[in-house]
Amino acid sequence: MNKEEEMNKELLLSRLSEALREGTLGKTWSILAILYLAYIQRKGRGGMTAGDIVKVMKKLGYDLDKKEFYGLVSRWKKEGFVESIRVSGGRKTRVIYKINADKEFDVERALCERLEKSGYVVDRVDPEEVLEMIGKKGNHGHKRLF
Repeated sequence: MNKEEEMNKELLLSRLSEALREGTLGKTWSILAILYLAYIQRKGRGGMTAGDIVKVMKKLGYDLDKKEFYGLVSRWKKEGFVESIRVSGGRKTRVIYKINADKEFDVERALCERLEKSGYVVDRVDPEEVLEMIGKKGNHGHKRLF
């Protein structure tokens, strides 16, 4: 990964984290974002159980239970973005959800597009703010060049 790609990924991670904190993503997109963050955290090996994802989402302020989670995550499984892996551990078999490594680029692109659509990336700036930054409030008797 070159420096530019690394910077873009860091920016995406930062924006996803902020969007999750602020609640600007819907439940379905939040699930994908959380799984993506877990995936990146463990360098492509990170995943989470349904219970863990629900716990994170509740702490972020989302009203979600496991039954609703299963319905929402099925969208990402159908698109191939998320895969579920059964892991046996003693008496219990758990299902771990993780980003499909073959679709990592597609997931990144989809999340970027969603952040843009959610209005997170673009903030409207008032014309007076721009003029203030430039240090010019009005024409002050100067002729317009065009």
